[in-house]
Amino acid sequence: GGRRRNMLEELEAEGGSGSEEEDDEHGPSARHREVAFNLKEKLRKEMAVPAVVHFYTWLLAGYNNSNSPALNHAVVSFLWRLILPEHLGLEPILYQLSVLRLFHQFLSDPTLRGKKEHTNILRLATKVVRGLFEKLAPSEPLPPAAAAAAAGDGSDPAAEEGS
Repeated sequence: GGRRRNMLEELEAEGGSGSEEEDDEHGPSARHREVAFNLKEKLRKEMAVPAVVHFYTWLLAGYNNSNSPALNHAVVSFLWRLILPEHLGLEPILYQLSVLRLFHQFLSDPTLRGKKEHTNILRLATKVVRGLFEKLAPSEPLPPAAAAAAAGDGSDPAAEEGS
C-alpha cells in the first residue's frame, strides 16, 4: 500500500497540476492546428483492414445457425455501409476468398431462399459477387485490335511457323 502511494505521488509530482502556466513552458513548440475532420476518410482508414473483414466474416458464418436475428442484422448492415458507394464504397475489400466462399455457401443454400429474414444477406452476397464478376469480365466489348489479338489473327510468328 505504501509503495503504491509513493509511486502515485511521484507521478503526480512529475505530471504537475496541469495549469495554464505549464502550457506556456512549452512555448512555440506546442502549437495547435485546426483541421477539418473527414469522418468518411477516418472510417475508411479504420474499417479497410482485412482483420475487420475477417472478424465480420467469422460472425457471419453463424448466420443460419447460432446468430440471433439482431446480430445478423447488425453485421449485414455494417457490410452494406462498407460497400455502398454513398457510404464508404469499399466493395472490393469483400473480394477476399473467405468472404466469397461464405457468400457462395449462402447463395447455394436452398433453405435460405424465400425466408424474409435472409433476403438482406442474399442481396448483399449477390451484389458483391456480381460486382466482382463485372470487374473480372467487363460487359463492354473489346476494341477491334484487342479482339483480333485475343482471337489469334495469325500475326504471331510462332503460329505462322506451324502452318
